[in-house]
Amino acid sequence: MTIDRRSVLELGLIGAAAGSFPLAVAEIAAAQSSSNGKAPVMLKHVEMDARQKLADQFADPSDAPVILINLFDVDPRDADHFKRAWAEDAAFFKRQPGYISAQLHHGIGNSSMWLNYAVFENAKMFGATTRQPEFGPLRGVYPDSATAHPNLFRRVRIPGICVD
Repeated sequence: MTIDRRSVLELGLIGAAAGSFPLAVAEIAAAQSSSNGKAPVMLKHVEMDARQKLADQFADPSDAPVILINLFDVDPRDADHFKRAWAEDAAFFKRQPGYISAQLHHGIGNSSMWLNYAVFENAKMFGATTRQPEFGPLRGVYPDSATAHPNLFRRVRIPGICVD
């Protein structure tokens, strides 16, 4: 059986409508892997900060909220595919402990840039979300052209300008 990336997304959306998206994605990814002997193509990940890897940020001991800024570079022809994939990814995150909110932004005009601004209770809770079994297969529903540049941030107070 050959399952291409579009089929993964379409079948995943059917699974989401039925309330079984994580299981559907995992089954589709497993079927694709076993059918062609190769792992499905995953969302490309490039560290935003060369000095501090995202995974290392999960060990932050503070209980203060964190903001995930994830800058995506996506071929404009894949915009609709990207938005559907991001919506499924965001729905997964929304069900996780520590999730507060998320908002997707798009560059003006025919920009290839998208920005996800998501808030979590703390870095450890965000990190735990990335270790859930459903997380990995969701990387496979993004278009081939997508590259993610994630990093965790915390709000900074500057008196008279920025509030915490």
